[in-house]
Amino acid sequence: MRIISGELKGKILISPDNNVIRPTSDRGKEVIFDTLSSILYKQHKEYKEIDILDIFCGTGSLGIEAISRGGKNISFIDNSEKAINLTRMNCEKLNINNVNLLNYNFFDINLSITKQADVIFLDPPYKMYDPSEILRMLLLKNLLKINGILIFETSVKNKVQYFKELRLLKKKKVSKSSYYFFIKI
Repeated sequence: MRIISGELKGKILISPDNNVIRPTSDRGKEVIFDTLSSILYKQHKEYKEIDILDIFCGTGSLGIEAISRGGKNISFIDNSEKAINLTRMNCEKLNINNVNLLNYNFFDINLSITKQADVIFLDPPYKMYDPSEILRMLLLKNLLKINGILIFETSVKNKVQYFKELRLLKKKKVSKSSYYFFIKI
């Protein structure tokens, strides 16, 4: 696992030592950040201006990639202490100090724990959760700002229900993963 662009380009991240944490592939990150950068450009926004949540953060690779591209306000959230520690080690290895690490279950987080985000990376374990239930809960928790961007990663085998509060901007497929890019309306 490596950082693919920005100030930290080429830096290697610490990988998980088991199959419990499934990092997004480099190709997947390329698709995510090429698409996200295009959407932000059309919204006249830059990474340094946006609040980002990386939920089910695992190794922290998506949030760290955003930091490498200029992101300043990023919270990493995972219910696994091991994942939060791995994210912390990756941030320390790269001298990243401007992050918020939250060891919380997704179903317990709310706006008293974190603030609303302009961009959310949401990558729940493929087999553990129903994707539509995760999206429904995210909307109930009101974690995404109006006109905010949600990047939702799931297995190509999973069905994703669409919600009236989320407009699908793009859907991309890489190997066994599907990436949904929604905007909150």
